[in-house]
Amino acid sequence: MTMSRKTTNIPTLCPMDYTLGVIGGKWKPTIICKLAQFGPMRYNNLLREVYPISSRILSKQLKELESDGIVSRTEEHPYVIYAITERGKTLRPVLLAMQEWAMRNRMPGMVRFDNPRGKKKNSARATD
Repeated sequence: MTMSRKTTNIPTLCPMDYTLGVIGGKWKPTIICKLAQFGPMRYNNLLREVYPISSRILSKQLKELESDGIVSRTEEHPYVIYAITERGKTLRPVLLAMQEWAMRNRMPGMVRFDNPRGKKKNSARATD
């Protein structure tokens, strides 16, 4: 398994630096969360879910995640399917911790990644 350029250029041995090298970036956490939430997805479906990401950036981010062993890519002609790997699934607690921090310190209007498409939850239930 090779590491992305971002990961291999890390000058320290700090575990947080390594983790951020793998999942850091504007779209990687969202991509990982969508694949963990919905399971294997066709490229175009993932592109719609991670809107407003461009096709070029999604492709680049997926290649880096695949290179780091977080995402797998399978060709099922004529489709390309992406899925989270077992290694990628181990990031769930990290992403949930980041989500909880964000929810406690969030800006108005933010939605949870486990609340697809920002749908309102039942008002009778406790939120956050």
